Amino acid sequence: MKLTISYAELQEYVASHFHKTVNVGYVDEKTVSVSLPIKVLAFTKSVSINVGVEKIEGTDLLVSPAISYAKRLVPEKAGWVEQRPGNIVKLRLGEPDKLQKVFEKVALRAIRFAPESIEVEIALL
Repeated sequence: MKLTISYAELQEYVASHFHKTVNVGYVDEKTVSVSLPIKVLAFTKSVSINVGVEKIEGTDLLVSPAISYAKRLVPEKAGWVEQRPGNIVKLRLGEPDKLQKVFEKVALRAIRFAPESIEVEIALL
């Protein structure tokens, strides 16, 4: 089964639920660019990083490069972000309470990026 979410919808979700402004853009099938406005003194600068899906291990998603600011971006979720060697970050998607119930019923198979959206492939358990 395939699920699709547009970058615009994802950006709106992050803004409304986490009160953070992010911009997400397509780079290639395995990579997106994520940019955040950062205030430095009286100026606001946009800082961007390309994030690629390296591997899916059960409910864990390994992405690169290491996004050490992920813990600062959403501090209350820091427990499910783990820094790994080799410039990799492990996102424990099965850790957040709401996602635990989802992963009892579906298995994550693949994540691909399209020019306008993110495509997630899942299998029903």
